[in-house]
Amino acid sequence: MPTTGSTRLLLMRHAKSDWSHEGLTDHDRPLNDRGRRDAPRMAQLLQEQNLIPDLVVSSSAERARETAQLVTGELNGSTPVIERGLYLASAETWLSHLKAYDFQTLTLCIGHNPGLEELIARLTGTCTTMTTAAIALLQRQDNTDLNEEGRKSSWKLVQIWRPKEL
Repeated sequence: MPTTGSTRLLLMRHAKSDWSHEGLTDHDRPLNDRGRRDAPRMAQLLQEQNLIPDLVVSSSAERARETAQLVTGELNGSTPVIERGLYLASAETWLSHLKAYDFQTLTLCIGHNPGLEELIARLTGTCTTMTTAAIALLQRQDNTDLNEEGRKSSWKLVQIWRPKEL
C-alpha cells in the first residue's frame, strides 16, 4: 500500500449501544439515545477540524453501522464500506483489511475495543483509552507501509477526542 507521507488515519469506536433489547445478539445491538446524539457531534468535530474522510470503513455490527451512517450523513452523505470481518476485529485483522484499501489522504475506521486500542498501540507505541464514540487521529511520519507484523511504525497519535471532553 504505497502512499504519501501525509497519510492520516481516523479510528473511531462505535457510539454508545443499547443493552435494553433482550434477545438480540451482540452483533445486532443498536445505538442508544446517547449514541445517536454523540455520533453526529463527533462528525461535526471532524468538520470543524477539516478532517473529512475520503473513505469510511466500518464493522458490520449494527452499532458500528449506525455510527458510520450517522457520521457520513453529517459529513458528506457517502456510503460507508461495511466489512463483516471487522466485527470485534483484532489489531492484526484491522491491519490486514486496511492494506486492501488504497487510501491516499484520510480514512475513517469505525470498530470496537479492544482491537482499536491495540491498533493504536501497534502503530504508534502509545496506549490510550477509546471510549464510545472516541476518535483518534494518526498520521504517518514517512512513507513506510502499514506494518503487517504489528511492529511500531512511523505513525504518530496526533489527537484523540472523546465526546465527554468536548
